[in-house]
Amino acid sequence: MKTLMMLTLAAAISTSAVARDRYFSDAHRHRTVDLAPVAVRYVESLRNENEGVVRSALAHATWMKLMVPERAFPGLQAEISSLVVAGSTPEIRYRASLASLVYERPALFVGESTKDFEDGDEMFASVARRVSFSMLEKGSH
Repeated sequence: MKTLMMLTLAAAISTSAVARDRYFSDAHRHRTVDLAPVAVRYVESLRNENEGVVRSALAHATWMKLMVPERAFPGLQAEISSLVVAGSTPEIRYRASLASLVYERPALFVGESTKDFEDGDEMFASVARRVSFSMLEKGSH
């Protein structure tokens, strides 16, 4: 009986260690939901004074564009562009510049749209690597 209990407990622990909630929603959700009100909420969040709220909104707005690159979100793109210059911290300005590149050239970031990122930091690191690789590749010709 003790062995069975130990095996059951071990299986439950290993299952919970493997299973995790996704930080970003999946592509299906982005393609089946009306994203116009979502974009409006992201714009509102990008204007928030709390840096954490802005960081999160930048990550989710960038992910949204990666999921639906064919969709235009002009108000959201304009707000992101304004943060490139007027963001409250260097980190916000840097993340906004990466997000802005995703909005301007989504085809460059197709590889990022297929990844399952742990969080916004991991996604922005991947976007930054893609930008760096793209710049170095163009410079070598």
